[in-house]
Amino acid sequence: MRGHGLNLNANQLNNAPILANIDDCPDKKKYSRSQRIKRGLGRHIEGQSRITCYFPVFNQIELTLKSNQEMIDALTARCGELSISKSAGKFNLSFLLRTLMLTAIQNSERKNHRQRYDEDVKLFSLYLFIVGGRGLYEFLRVNLPNPLPSIRTVERELKTASSPFIEGVFRFEELKDFLIANDLPLKVSISEDGTRIQERFSFDPFSNCVVGPVIPLADNGVPVINSFPATSAAMIANHFKNGKVASTGYAIIAQPLKDGAPFFCLNLFGTDNKFNSEQVYKRWAFIFEKLRKIGIEVICFSSDGDLKLVSAMHSLMFNKKFYVFKAEWSEWFFASA
Repeated sequence: MRGHGLNLNANQLNNAPILANIDDCPDKKKYSRSQRIKRGLGRHIEGQSRITCYFPVFNQIELTLKSNQEMIDALTARCGELSISKSAGKFNLSFLLRTLMLTAIQNSERKNHRQRYDEDVKLFSLYLFIVGGRGLYEFLRVNLPNPLPSIRTVERELKTASSPFIEGVFRFEELKDFLIANDLPLKVSISEDGTRIQERFSFDPFSNCVVGPVIPLADNGVPVINSFPATSAAMIANHFKNGKVASTGYAIIAQPLKDGAPFFCLNLFGTDNKFNSEQVYKRWAFIFEKLRKIGIEVICFSSDGDLKLVSAMHSLMFNKKFYVFKAEWSEWFFASA
């Protein structure tokens, strides 16, 4: 074959390697998944420095400080309110920063699946994940791969740090522990609402049940727990075949009566939102009585403009067990005593 500077015979053409795409080229550099994430984050910010770039500088500053007692005294006097102090005549850096540095040094010599983190680092990572969210933690993890554990490790620690959340189970005792631990009054407001969720089935290892089907409600409006046990493959297949997938995630929330206090999720279950106001009323009566028995006072039940919930709220107003209805309220709620 001749032309355009090529001089190949038929055998050379047949034996030539076929490149499926440009990624098969030997000169094309391939990146791991973590490297691609790093390149993606820094693609639009060329020349951006990372936190790890300052570690050598920090080490040099530490060595300089340790060899200059006059500078140590001057900085200690100016930064007494910070976590820099004298201990046994030696200069000590912040405990958290030192722990992160030591963890980074140790893990830099290990493979990814062999990296280890002590409890202090895990607790700090949990705090970052809860307060800052997944996006912030992923950004810090990309820039600090060695001192901070992976997202999967943090999520695993988060599950083991708290009691398992089982669908349909009321957490009355946990609510009381939450109020006492945070020095909150034993008085709450109860509200409930639903939101659209992705329709799918999954398995909950804590309850050994299939999660995703519409959980049935008892006569008192309370979810029937363990309605879809996963004790055998045949039973799981039956749930997948006959169970109606839930379209709404329904949450029952307790709000402590203190300014700035966080709410507490009392119950969470999947539903198709096909229940009536009578079931809502009975469910609220059940919650009221259960909380009363453990010393928690329910001040009110409230929700949005859902007709089922509004009707249940209207019925509660005339039940002296829950409220002492006042005549002047009738004009506001279009009700008559």
